[in-house]
Amino acid sequence: MQRQVLFKRCLSHWAVVTNVSRSSVDKLLSVLRTEQHFSFLPKSYKTLLETPRKVSTIPVNPGRYYGFNLLKGITSSLDSLNVQFQSGEVVLKMYVGCDGLPSSKSTNSQFWPVLGKLKLKGADVFEIGFYHGTSKPENANEYLHHFYTEISELMVEGFQYNGSLIKIEIEAFCCDAPALSFIKCVKPCGSYFG
Repeated sequence: MQRQVLFKRCLSHWAVVTNVSRSSVDKLLSVLRTEQHFSFLPKSYKTLLETPRKVSTIPVNPGRYYGFNLLKGITSSLDSLNVQFQSGEVVLKMYVGCDGLPSSKSTNSQFWPVLGKLKLKGADVFEIGFYHGTSKPENANEYLHHFYTEISELMVEGFQYNGSLIKIEIEAFCCDAPALSFIKCVKPCGSYFG
């Protein structure tokens, strides 16, 4: 059972990382399912990737925020690295990045992703959350609330992974100067004199 779950995770990770078309993933699943060993695989990429049927977003003025599952992002990153820990309790450090991106030149629409990366060699960046609105979020605390709720639990309580208790520490926030001043709730450089 554990090997089946790991294989499904690896296959879904491969499908996302290699940017394979949905129809190709469906065809691959169809071929694999003909073998009895792989009968546990789903028929569709939607089920394999656990694509939600309905996305619930949180209002964050003046837009909306979608929070991914932070624990799932961390465990997917660990699975893709095939990490095995020697001790029973491990502290993993992670980087967090925030930045504002225009969605197009013709509108004021903006994306503000929150991204994470474990401080492990070869670790991939994973999504923590995405904000979309007509301008940057009005309140940094509201923007980061979902992340704060999840990371607080992982820092204090930790989680079990392959027989080890993993606790998370934030190594650094990786942001450009305007984004960093926004999340720290301080005035940006030069705002007083120029």
